[in-house]
Amino acid sequence: MAAQKALRFGGEKCTYFAACLKVVYRQIKLTHTESRQQYGDLMKRNNEYLSQLKERLSHYESKPDLLHREQTIADLLPRIKNAQIRQSYYVDLIFCAGVEL
Repeated sequence: MAAQKALRFGGEKCTYFAACLKVVYRQIKLTHTESRQQYGDLMKRNNEYLSQLKERLSHYESKPDLLHREQTIADLLPRIKNAQIRQSYYVDLIFCAGVEL
């Protein structure tokens, strides 16, 4: 499943696949209910973080007179992409929690 999902993210394959491998070992140790709760909490926190990043991006894009505007926007874009990848990954984990590996 991780490899198929990684193919959808083009250049971000390694980031996504590494994230899959990192937590798969933890997932094995958790029960179905515990894992759903844990990944649900992580997804909520990541969603809040993603919203904050998008708000900052919107703020910098709408104000061309801000200092270090271009540098900040360039920094925010990959962070937003990574947060979106994590969000997709958590959704997959929640719906696939408890699946025998």
